[in-house]
Amino acid sequence: HVDDEKVVVDRNLITNQDPANAFLLALKVVELLRNKQEAQEASKILLVDDPQFGLNADQSRLYSEQKDKKPKEHKSALIIFTKGAEEMEVVISADVLRRAEIDVVLAGLCDDKPVECAKELLIVPDVALEKVVNRKFSAIVLPGGMESNQIMAKNVYFGEYLKEKESECYIAAICSGPLVLAAHNIGKGKHITSYPALELDLCKTYEYEHEDVVVDGNIITSRGPATAFQFALKIVELLKDKKKAEEVAKILLVDDPCQHMFSRASHLYNWSIQRPNIYTRTAWISRLHVCAEHSRFYSEKASKTRKGDKSAVIIFAKGAEEMEVVIPADVLRRSDIDVTIAGLCGKEPVKCNKNLVIVPDADLEDIKKEKFDAIILPGGWDNVQTMARSAEFGEFLREKETESYIATFCHGPIALAKHCIGKGKCITTCPNIYFLRSFYKYVDKKVVVDGNLITCEGPAAAFLFALKIVELLRNTKKAQEVADILLLDDYKETRGQFATLNGKELKSALIVFANGAEEMEVVIPADVLRRAKVG
Repeated sequence: HVDDEKVVVDRNLITNQDPANAFLLALKVVELLRNKQEAQEASKILLVDDPQFGLNADQSRLYSEQKDKKPKEHKSALIIFTKGAEEMEVVISADVLRRAEIDVVLAGLCDDKPVECAKELLIVPDVALEKVVNRKFSAIVLPGGMESNQIMAKNVYFGEYLKEKESECYIAAICSGPLVLAAHNIGKGKHITSYPALELDLCKTYEYEHEDVVVDGNIITSRGPATAFQFALKIVELLKDKKKAEEVAKILLVDDPCQHMFSRASHLYNWSIQRPNIYTRTAWISRLHVCAEHSRFYSEKASKTRKGDKSAVIIFAKGAEEMEVVIPADVLRRSDIDVTIAGLCGKEPVKCNKNLVIVPDADLEDIKKEKFDAIILPGGWDNVQTMARSAEFGEFLREKETESYIATFCHGPIALAKHCIGKGKCITTCPNIYFLRSFYKYVDKKVVVDGNLITCEGPAAAFLFALKIVELLRNTKKAQEVADILLLDDYKETRGQFATLNGKELKSALIVFANGAEEMEVVIPADVLRRAKVG
């Protein structure tokens, strides 16, 4: 059981939240081994002033006995998709909901065979829809993709299924997904949003809102790929609670540095909790309406990627972060970059970190002799460990290091360090991988470019990471064009989260001490400075 207390005692197990609470952990041990009075005396000597210390101690003493009595409420979600679905909207929804401990089933509308999505990615459903039609779900999720949604809209059987479920669960649709709801008369007259170009088609059936996420009763709608995180987090909030949604957002690094990217979504997120089902039509019209006509049927027109003069390969293995495979593949293919998705261990379908199954285009052996402008390595602990252990993969990277950009996410630099790629360069990673700082220079940015090495903090920055690669392989104009199609309205502002350093030296500090020094006054400055990227 995970609690949000600073220090938790459960019988003989004592745990604390983070380094800032190390004093409280030590004082709790003193209290348990000695007594509360001695703990308070020690806290006065150390000038630890925490009025909640005693309160936390009392609250946590019988933690397990209290928590064990609270029954767990099971929540589930069904994501239905078919040929031409937007892979990013399938994957982000599934990943976020599974991180929130919601039981997610990916159902193929027609069968359980691999589905070719809008940007050619093959995703294997868990089941065919017909196998779960009698099962109850807390939410049904419909990703966008014009081809996929047109198939759903024409399917009478599917329409009857939605009507049966309309009164018993949330129905969530993103991007062009609300067209399916309109075709089957689901939620008529309610407030919705969608991909901006579809407003005229939908405003006859619904009250249309220019917001990133809209909830009206049991109908949840959202605009497109760039709002998929907020869409999924809103579902988490409704099925679980706000605390769980914030917890998952924190894990994915959807945090304050990302606020420009998600500004309107975050605003709606808080506002709709305070005033549910009350809507005020906003005056602003998305600047994306200017590109609406050319992007309206984007998935349908571009279902087969036009092969370009630039190429990239995404290499992954079991346990890879599915979002870090899918988002770069989608964004780069929209930028006319030829993308190959390669399985490190073969061509067999690969089960990713949150159980999504992706079918590779090729394997490592197939691509060894090919030349790529960029090599992309997703994160995911098991995936990175497999990469780090593979001598064959290390040899491949060393051969390509001088001729390609090497781009990686999250834990990915662990594999690079193991194979001695880019030693001494500036990188970013997911927080708390401190041992890499002896091999690389850490920079606190979402995306860092140092020479031909590109690194990204984690899943929430995947759009920025992919667009940075587009900038480097194409140009800024192309990256902005794709950002507009994806509805990344604040892309220009979020480019401040990039750092292009080319090996520039970072700040440094020297801590001098001798016998008898106060060890905490050595350790705490060292720790804090290193976390602030000071060498």
